[in-house]
Amino acid sequence: IADGVIVNDAAYGGMGVFSRVYGSIGVGINLSFVKEVQVKTAGFEPQYGRATGGVIQIVTKSGSTATHGVIGGYFQPQTWSAVYANSDDFRPLNLIGRQLHRGGYEGDFELGGYVPLGRLKDHLFYFGAFNPTWNHSWVAPAAGSGLFTSTGGEMDRVTRIWDYSAKLTWQINPKHRIESLVFSDPTLTNASAFST
Repeated sequence: IADGVIVNDAAYGGMGVFSRVYGSIGVGINLSFVKEVQVKTAGFEPQYGRATGGVIQIVTKSGSTATHGVIGGYFQPQTWSAVYANSDDFRPLNLIGRQLHRGGYEGDFELGGYVPLGRLKDHLFYFGAFNPTWNHSWVAPAAGSGLFTSTGGEMDRVTRIWDYSAKLTWQINPKHRIESLVFSDPTLTNASAFST
């Protein structure tokens, strides 16, 4: 549950489902957007009536009366990685081929604060996060895999993820507030599905 909304159905933007071919399936909440995680395993409140074994409640970040932000990054170039020793090096190759290297680049940008409109400073807050990711997997395609390169050598299977989230909070009074949030992780890849 994310901020009171059930997000456990991957067919409709849920979380937690992963495919070895396609990566994350459904909408994932950017970890930069998570303020707190509560795990309830027994004796939880009646509002969680659809749960039988446990509940994971995610509370997302909000803006405040002070502006704050974060800039970060991660990088792992191909040249920093030795050629992989694959588990199938001494057996028949899998249908994709032999994985040679992995690499990745990731950015993290966050900004939160108040909306500077007169008396709304103490009542209207915003928060946004953007987490672009580029994952590379270099493979030597196996014969008959259907994967080809123009040079006949290794193929760079790229996955680009544009993970973003945003939240607008209207604090009506100390006991009541209205929140609106959006999050998504649209993904583009040149990795193709194939059948045996």
